[in-house]
Amino acid sequence: MGIELDHIILAVNDRAASIDFCTGILGLIHDGDREPFSMLRVTSSFVIQIAPWGTTGGEHLAFAMSKAEFDAVYFFDPNKHLVEIRHYELG
Repeated sequence: MGIELDHIILAVNDRAASIDFCTGILGLIHDGDREPFSMLRVTSSFVIQIAPWGTTGGEHLAFAMSKAEFDAVYFFDPNKHLVEIRHYELG
């Protein structure tokens, strides 16, 4: 097996708002909490661990979806982290 990214830790200001945003807007799965982290499942092998440590924002997270799921867009999450959603055409 080659190296894979397992998880990242993302500091947030409001854990509940961040969970609502990531599950409601991005469609991630809240896999429960392992204090001090809340686990947000992105894929079967990758998790974002959000930590209520406070942040001034500025992180850049980029996700890919099919065009049918979402058009390319950038926006800020509740913690002022820049989120990118894009698609890759196959073929």
